[in-house]
Order: sequence, then C-alpha cells, then structure tokens
Amino acid sequence: MITAGVDVGSKTVKVVIVKDGKILSKVTMLGGRKKDEVAEQAFNEALKQANLKREDVVKIVSTGAGKKKALYAKDDISEVGADARGALYYFPNVRTVIDVGAEEGRGVKCDATGRVIDFVINEKCGA
Repeated sequence: MITAGVDVGSKTVKVVIVKDGKILSKVTMLGGRKKDEVAEQAFNEALKQANLKREDVVKIVSTGAGKKKALYAKDDISEVGADARGALYYFPNVRTVIDVGAEEGRGVKCDATGRVIDFVINEKCGA
C-alpha cells in the first residue's frame, strides 16, 4: 500500500511517500506565506520523484501547524501524536520524545503503542 505523510510546519513543508514501509521519495521546501501552494508543490514533486500519480496514493495524512493547508490530505494527526508514533516507529523502546521546531519545542511521553500519555509545549518562540 502506498501512503503519504505531509508536515506543514511554520518554516518548512515536508512530504514523504512510503510503500509497505519503504520510503519512495521525500521532499522538503521552505513554507513561505502561501503554505497551501507550497504543500501542493511539495506533494507533486514527491509524486514525480516516486514516478507515481496522485491516484496511486491510498492514504494521505497531514500534520504540523499548517496541517489543514494540505488540502489533498484525507486525514490529519496532531504534532504531538506524530512525534510519538514517528519516534516509536524508528526506535521501538522510546517512551520520551523531544521535538524542537522552528517556533516551538515539545516534550512527549508515550506508551509502547505510541499513545500519548503526557506532553508539554513551550508557549513562546525562542527567537
């Protein structure tokens, strides 16, 4: 099954396309002011790199501060949930995740299934 993940962050837009757990393509672009347009461009570039058509992708999930700007995504997940699941995927024994982004930092505590138990987010940009 071919799936795509889109992270529309405050600074960059990242897209990854995966087939059966194997990365087919990944793209990162500066977000700018028109994040919906950049999210579309990044997704199209990822499709091009993977030699796929939009209809080949079965599921598309977005996350990030601008997750609703990925208009083609059929589902979304919170940044905290994405942190927990992503870290657990690569490091199955992880139970604590620290994510420092362009505008905020998060600390996440999760269980063995990736369910978020607790989290904390800073309230101000470090700049």
